[in-house]
Parts: sequence; structure tokens; C-alpha cells
Amino acid sequence: MSGGSKEPPASARPNAAPISPSGSMPDISSGTILDGLGGLLRQFQQRGLGDAIDSWINTGPNKAVALGQISDALGPDVIDG
Repeated sequence: MSGGSKEPPASARPNAAPISPSGSMPDISSGTILDGLGGLLRQFQQRGLGDAIDSWINTGPNKAVALGQISDALGPDVIDG
């Protein structure tokens, strides 16, 4: 066999990151949104929703929160982003 293997196009690869119109790969490294899981936890804790997010992570029933509370905790940069 000669010529080596060719990598399939991104559209044929599962979980391939989309390429931006400029041709560069988007920044999808871990921690880009709210600095990862730790940042998400901090956001909810700082907005008084620490008990709720703890219930979502731990075993047992999940505490309910209103959609507006989630929007407030995440902030407009994440919601509109």
C-alpha cells in the first residue's frame, strides 16, 4: 500500500468541531464557558442557588428553580452568546 491514509473530511467525522467562516477552528477548549464546571458552580452559588445546583450534582431529588433564576445566574453573555 502506498500513499498513506487520508483523513476523512470534517463532515464525515463524528463529533468534528465546526469550522468558522474564516476557516479557523473555534475556541472550544474546556473552560471557555464560565470557566468550566467550577465556574458554573460559582455562578449559581454567588446568585443564591448553591443548594439547587448541589442537589443537581448529588444523589437525591433535584431542587426546582425558575427559568429566570437560571438566566440571572448565567448572565447575559452566556444566554445571548
